[in-house]
Amino acid sequence: MNVLSELQKVENSWLIPLYTICQRAFSQTHLPSHNEDHHLRVWITAKELIKQLEKQAITFTSSDLTKIIIATFLHDTGMSVSIDKTHGKESGKICKQFIEEYKPEDIDNLQELLDVIENHDDKEYQNKFAKIKNPKHLFKILSVCDDLDAFGLTGAYRYIEIYLSRGIPVNDIATMVLKNLTNRVNYFTQSFGNLKNFHKKHMKRFDLTWSFFTDLKNQIINEKNTEGKNGPLGVINLINHHVIGEKRTPVEASKFIIRNTTDEYVKNYFRGLVSELSSKELN
Repeated sequence: MNVLSELQKVENSWLIPLYTICQRAFSQTHLPSHNEDHHLRVWITAKELIKQLEKQAITFTSSDLTKIIIATFLHDTGMSVSIDKTHGKESGKICKQFIEEYKPEDIDNLQELLDVIENHDDKEYQNKFAKIKNPKHLFKILSVCDDLDAFGLTGAYRYIEIYLSRGIPVNDIATMVLKNLTNRVNYFTQSFGNLKNFHKKHMKRFDLTWSFFTDLKNQIINEKNTEGKNGPLGVINLINHHVIGEKRTPVEASKFIIRNTTDEYVKNYFRGLVSELSSKELN
């Protein structure tokens, strides 16, 4: 099977309806960290991973690819209903509605698709799927590609937005994120560390996120307050004001902040964020 042509067929069938449903789900919910753009990025990463696995003679059926594109585009749609860690249940409901409406013909094991979506956000990796070794299993593909969107400057932004939205105090964010990141990167390495180039590329992105939250932790210790407008604290406070408070998109907010800040750390962070979010493949 030519994986490139099969991926193209799957996209021709499902990309527009899935993106539209995802967009519709977030039309009344301002949550840029998990909206349709997040889901598109996860699908793009999944395609990258699938191509790498095919080079290792690990092949995917049409049913496999259909389930992957559905899972990647619907796994976090439940965040439009609830932002807590049980949002996978709400995503599963939206997926079930999608299946009933569009009736994809080549899906086998529908219940597993729904179960994987419900359990995808288990970042302790204790659910029944997490221990499966098969590198092409739907949970492993979805969970890892979702994890990889938590890397980079985009990942730092996503952590900030959702943790603030959940009411987590700024003082606690760095410690919580570093623990969560450790779990994610360990699962990524255990699952796909053998894909040397793929692993190396995304570890560079991981390093950016790790450095940001390490800087944040150190800044809070040194300054003993969370009101700063410089460094990583400045980044967090500006995201809180311009994205969460004023409901701007991350790119709109970033461009405004770049024009109006004098702090080089803040300016460089938001320049990098705009660059990541404006990549040609996403557009």
